[in-house]
Amino acid sequence: DTLDHLPLDLQRSCDTILGQITQSQYPNPDIADRVIKWLLFPQEQLPADVFVSAVRSHLDNQDSLERSDILSICCSLVIHDDETNTFRFAHLSVLEYLERLENYSKPSATSLLAEQCLSWIMTKGDLLEQERMAYRRLFQKTPTWPQRWQPPSDHLAINLFSGHADVYWPQYSRFAGHLRSRGRLKLLLETFLLSDTHVTNKDVRHFHCWTTRLDTRRTFYQQTLIISPPADPLFIATASNLNEIVATRIHKKPDALRGTNSFNFNCAPVAAC
Repeated sequence: DTLDHLPLDLQRSCDTILGQITQSQYPNPDIADRVIKWLLFPQEQLPADVFVSAVRSHLDNQDSLERSDILSICCSLVIHDDETNTFRFAHLSVLEYLERLENYSKPSATSLLAEQCLSWIMTKGDLLEQERMAYRRLFQKTPTWPQRWQPPSDHLAINLFSGHADVYWPQYSRFAGHLRSRGRLKLLLETFLLSDTHVTNKDVRHFHCWTTRLDTRRTFYQQTLIISPPADPLFIATASNLNEIVATRIHKKPDALRGTNSFNFNCAPVAAC
């Protein structure tokens, strides 16, 4: 196995670099950890500006984080590819080295990505949608206004990351495996998918708003499989193999098994798809 036979000098170099990063001043270790995990297991390759938005999301006082900061913090482990305008590991051997570490296993990395996506959806997703709606209403009243309005320079990147979070949080949560049952990811999933279904519950509104945004998102699921009238998180949990969420949902509400999605299926056929 090539992963067990990396050159000793390379292993030592990577050990030294990671050690320096770990011992550096906060928040540099957290930023580097996010960068590495977003590079290891993204569901789609993110353009550099969108990648920066992903890394700094819900990281205190890091709104000014830029590409150059990421390269500096990660030392020689990560580079920016000018041709593709993306970040990548400096060499395949760096990837091979990192894949050997438990902290960068697929469950560990994707659990962080799932946390970031869900946190974004529950704090920023609705606000961005409200902003777009306000923009459209104002444009209808004052057609010349948008010509005078200049969005923030990172506005497009933020919106693209918002779309990424909407589409891929189920996959990241699925790949997190047993780590879904502990810590912050467990809390986020339960808040998003298992809150009381009363319409006035703000956490439930997050899920309802997410389902309405899917009309403008390209998803890897057939939307009729995961959408139901009224919106029920049982179907997206079933389709994503979030088994502990499905079990808890059915335990709390046994009649959910009789509910059907927009395709008129209950959750059993969805699980088989």
